[in-house]
Amino acid sequence: NLLDAAQLNRHQSTPSWNKANIQAWISERKTFFEPLAQKKDLDLLVTVEKEVPPEITTDENWLNQIFNNLVDNAIKFTAQGSVTVKIACAKERNEWQLIVADSGIGLSKEHRQQIFEPCWQVDGSSNRSFNRGIGLGLSIVKQRVELLGGTIEVRNQHGGGALFQINFPMKPNGEPVL
Repeated sequence: NLLDAAQLNRHQSTPSWNKANIQAWISERKTFFEPLAQKKDLDLLVTVEKEVPPEITTDENWLNQIFNNLVDNAIKFTAQGSVTVKIACAKERNEWQLIVADSGIGLSKEHRQQIFEPCWQVDGSSNRSFNRGIGLGLSIVKQRVELLGGTIEVRNQHGGGALFQINFPMKPNGEPVL
């Protein structure tokens, strides 16, 4: 993460566009994270809406990094319940969406405003019991999303937990909007 942050700060990162098979990609990601969710007795629910094209043009390495940071955080901050991942289309806006929601602790309004700042953490104390890391993950996520032409927002879910929604631009044929 430190190397990624340094590259982004020097503006040396540009996406490497390629076609990704969404079903294969999401299946691989789910397989990777299922043991972590099972270890905490959490359900990991993953869906891809049928309207999503089979292939999407993106930087798959960056998409992995975005997904990994969001799902890792969702599992980390959820003590019981589930982590839900949904890939959907917002046809009216010609976008595809990656949505990661959890039934965890949620975020205060103040935290939602600061969460994408580098080196910022919900619990920055040195005696954190479950939060590890240096607070760069969500900052890198936001920067990667924006470099891919997308937007990210976070909000609390009804009944608890957080929901991260990323909208990526897409032409009808799955090509990126540059």
